[in-house]
Amino acid sequence: MNASTNTNPTQARSSTCPSASARCSSWSRPVSVDVDIANILGISVRTVRSYLDRIRDKTGERRRPGLTMIAIKKGLVPEPQEI
Repeated sequence: MNASTNTNPTQARSSTCPSASARCSSWSRPVSVDVDIANILGISVRTVRSYLDRIRDKTGERRRPGLTMIAIKKGLVPEPQEI
């Protein structure tokens, strides 16, 4: 955290988690692995897994393809284009 900001770290973390979780969900297509998601978002692999676990708990969906479908239906990611 930048020393010049006066933001409470807990407050900053809680305010960024929902959007970060959404971004993790949006990158959870089956071809992506946790390491790729972490690199794209600039967070740790452990954080990616934590976000995905929270999303699984909230949605009840355990499999990655199911999470991807939820993200598509909610408009977090575009539908895949047919080749």
